[in-house]
Formats: sequence, structure tokens, C-alpha cells
Amino acid sequence: MLPEKRRLEREVAKLEKVIEKGEEEKALLIEQLSSSTASPSGGTVDYAGIQKRLKELDYDISKATIAWEETASALETFMKEYEKI
Repeated sequence: MLPEKRRLEREVAKLEKVIEKGEEEKALLIEQLSSSTASPSGGTVDYAGIQKRLKELDYDISKATIAWEETASALETFMKEYEKI
């Protein structure tokens, strides 16, 4: 039973990191869109590319959030059952 608990805890932690990294990248891209008309290398900002990446990040974050909710719920259920033993 404890290996299952550890597996669920690791999965929850992994998904939290995925969500956090996605949110961080998203914030950087939004900042890039709003703060400058030129990229640091001197060229113009690829607005279409940034918008595409933002949509990808939104999708990835949504998927990870759903998986996190399901895994956290499974962990909670497991812990309730474990406490009954």
C-alpha cells in the first residue's frame, strides 16, 4: 500500500512542477508581448509565434491541472482508506 501512496505523491509533485513551469513560461511570454516591440537580439517580436506558444501552454497547463486534480483526489481517497486500516 505504501508504494502506491509514494507513487501518487510523486505524481502530484511532478504535475505541480509542470503547472508551475508552464505558468512561469506563460508569464515571461506575456511580459515579452507587452513590454517591447523588439526582441533582445534586435529583431522584431514574433507575435504569432508567441501567441501560438501561449495557446500550447494553456492547453498543457489545463491537461496537467486535470491530471493533478484526479491524482490528488486518488491520493486523498487512498489516504482515507489507509486510515481505516
